[in-house]
Amino acid sequence: MKSLLRIVMFCMLSVSTSASMANGQGAASVATPPASMAGVFIYRNTGLMGKTLVAPVWVDGQLVGDLPNGSYFYLELKPGSHVLSFRPTGGENDLRFEAVAGRSHYFSQVFVRKVPVVGALPLVGSVVGAFASNAKFVEASDEDGVANLADCKQLVVKNLAVTGTSQPDCMLALENDPALKPISEKVALSGKEENLFSLMTIEERPGKSERKMIVQWGAKREACFNANPPVRDAYYQISMDAFSRGQQLILELSKGQMSYGQFAERRRAIKQESLDRAQALDGK
Repeated sequence: MKSLLRIVMFCMLSVSTSASMANGQGAASVATPPASMAGVFIYRNTGLMGKTLVAPVWVDGQLVGDLPNGSYFYLELKPGSHVLSFRPTGGENDLRFEAVAGRSHYFSQVFVRKVPVVGALPLVGSVVGAFASNAKFVEASDEDGVANLADCKQLVVKNLAVTGTSQPDCMLALENDPALKPISEKVALSGKEENLFSLMTIEERPGKSERKMIVQWGAKREACFNANPPVRDAYYQISMDAFSRGQQLILELSKGQMSYGQFAERRRAIKQESLDRAQALDGK
């Protein structure tokens, strides 16, 4: 049952971010996180080794963003165990650490030994295949961390809500969005099905002004989804497919290609197919 619920409302992240720092602002002003959270600085400030290379940062299986040299991310995590990685599936270079409430942690992303790329063509004049660099994370002392951050610029965190709002809450907030009020009685803005059958009886197609609102609705749904994407587990692809199909359906509705009732029916069918796929996985 829990796995099915994840297809309907995706898991809540334990990560939130701070919006108190602007690009280029020093780290001293946020060195002390809230008493109930742990501050985490992840930075790149290397010399010549790997200076031009860029690798992503993943925290607990969720993408934070790419981290070029001379930049950093600041996160606020709940106390407890967390994992830093440069790839979604994890690997031997993952760094596991215990986040402590009220404390700031500093981690440097560095590039290490190069490993052969399986199946790659040999380099000219070489007897081995092409190489790819590996990234890893090293915990730094408070003194070294603060010193390195002084030369770095803060980056915007990807796929995490800056305000700490989780996706389910973000989706639910669409129900009370003033900009979407004119269509709130014609579509289930948050995806809730309390009035599904009444929506399926609407034969009206969206007018010109409503079509613009439907486009806005689709954009806001996508922002909610990107702020907190589904966990990369066995149900990940099902969730991604369901959302993509839903967005395509909204696009068609915004072009007046169907009635509100037809939209509700097709949306319900997408959800049911996703639940059937999840049940099939549970049965294996």
